[in-house]
Amino acid sequence: MNLKTKIEKLINLKYEGPYWDFKLKWYSKTKKANLIHDIICMANNQSDEEAYIIIGVEDKTFDIIGVNEDLNRKNTQNITDTLKDIKFLGGIRPLVHVDTLTFDEKYIDVIVIEKSNYTPFILSENYNEKINAFHVYTRINDTNTPINRTADIDKQEFLWKKRFGINKDVMERLNYVLDDWTNWGYYDSDCKFVQGEIGESKYIFNKYYPEFRLVLNEESHRDWECETIMCYYCNHTAGSYRCDIFYNNTNIYSLSICNVDEYRKFIVLPQTKCFRLDNGKEFIFYYVLLDSINGKVQKILCGENYSTESRYQGEFWLLYLKNENDLRYFEEFFYNNLDMIDYNLGNGEYEINTEKFYANIPMSYINNVYRIYIEYLLKEHADDVKDVIFTDYFRYYRDLKK
Repeated sequence: MNLKTKIEKLINLKYEGPYWDFKLKWYSKTKKANLIHDIICMANNQSDEEAYIIIGVEDKTFDIIGVNEDLNRKNTQNITDTLKDIKFLGGIRPLVHVDTLTFDEKYIDVIVIEKSNYTPFILSENYNEKINAFHVYTRINDTNTPINRTADIDKQEFLWKKRFGINKDVMERLNYVLDDWTNWGYYDSDCKFVQGEIGESKYIFNKYYPEFRLVLNEESHRDWECETIMCYYCNHTAGSYRCDIFYNNTNIYSLSICNVDEYRKFIVLPQTKCFRLDNGKEFIFYYVLLDSINGKVQKILCGENYSTESRYQGEFWLLYLKNENDLRYFEEFFYNNLDMIDYNLGNGEYEINTEKFYANIPMSYINNVYRIYIEYLLKEHADDVKDVIFTDYFRYYRDLKK
């Protein structure tokens, strides 16, 4: 469900709730402390949900008034800068962004406070002589903790349980522990922790939560005859394993892990997608969803940039998508831009914004759609381009242009 649909549904409820609040207009400069207090309460909400401060809606009638003429409007950078200037305990701050939605030519600004396990968010110093340090603020139903008080102890306990992952079922805890990707590995014979690598023992675990471990079973396929993955590496010896994720002695999830470049690199076996055109051409590509268990295991095995390289090869063949929605939107973009895609991939041209480039190694129709994905981000999700890990791909091809 996209943000506009979510917000429209909340407006139609005609009441405020445990993770959403309505404001007629933006906070003025003199109300800065109220803005910070509201953000902290929302970030510490008891519903364990992404939260919304919806600005431009009357909070009694719930009529959409809009913020078109509001001189106090702020954007994501303004809010981020404000939070950076405030001292939070442990330096951990809520992640916030501002989105603007249009309803009948009226603008609504939504401060989106991202869902987080790093609760409670607490100030380490008083702010503006109004918000108290070491106080826990939260939101119960439609009411924030008063600015001069602290939350009840049971509400504080809930937020700390989120922090330590002890209020979740085993699959939720698994996702929580997988997110702690830097602490997965094994101890070698010198009792030194080796991060991310699968050793000869064929298992790794989280050193702070060793009850969670990834175990490779016997190799099920070796020297694949038709698996294209192996062709991206110096040595074509490759194979796959079934990988079981255990919680204590219980197998709670299974996936496939493959070795490439003759056991020099272990990666998650990705999914494949095929786009077919009416003229018979096919675009087949490998992908991993970053928000999935498989995507999180890939980060553990390959590092923060998800690099599939081994001996400087294997860099440009795997596409990382944020989630299922990203995959669906990308597919819609593909079929809505067939002429552009067919032409660009056929002759090696590509665009970055409005600047055209030409690669002297044209892209194949098979097994590579990076350029299509970049076009998708540039045209449909321009704000996301700076966060995408494929931008170096264009730098690589730019160096090869004629």
